[in-house]
Amino acid sequence: MTDSSEIYGYTDLCGVQVPVAGIAGDQQAALFGQGCFPKAKPKHLWYRLLLLMNTGDTICRSKNGLLTTIAISLNGKVEYALEGGVFVGGAVIQWVRDGLRMIQESRDSSITPRRCRITAGVYCSGLYRIGRTLLGYVRRGAIVGITRGTTQNHIIRAAEESIAYQSYDLVHAMELDVGQPITALKVDGGASRDQF
Repeated sequence: MTDSSEIYGYTDLCGVQVPVAGIAGDQQAALFGQGCFPKAKPKHLWYRLLLLMNTGDTICRSKNGLLTTIAISLNGKVEYALEGGVFVGGAVIQWVRDGLRMIQESRDSSITPRRCRITAGVYCSGLYRIGRTLLGYVRRGAIVGITRGTTQNHIIRAAEESIAYQSYDLVHAMELDVGQPITALKVDGGASRDQF
């Protein structure tokens, strides 16, 4: 096994041999970029609703559907992470914008919950990736609780709330696996700018 930081080889860049000297997946890179070292705050990406917690040299085997992955390997020492994901979090707002055309810009979705204080029983289950077809990934979700009185504002608020509900589910699963409460998160991704 190679470390996350060593010289793997060289690439030619305009006649100069430049070393390729680091490798990290986007989630692992963000985990360390946000300063989430062992036993520190987990890192939560609010676009795909991915949650990672660095567990240090402890391999945490999930009983709640999360994955154990390598966070980093340096100087022959491996640190692990616990990871969970929904894959469509903040992207549900893009769907409300582009697919349903209920808002002009993503940031408009955070205005709606202030105007519409309840979902009136409408819930959005998210858009889960369930398989690949010739046309790309198939995603399925559900909007339930629609009545004759349902407005687009109820649907927008339900989409916003679905991010919170799914985030809660991930955090709760991680708390159960690590046996301690998570009292703070470090977040990034487009939805982290959403004031609601």
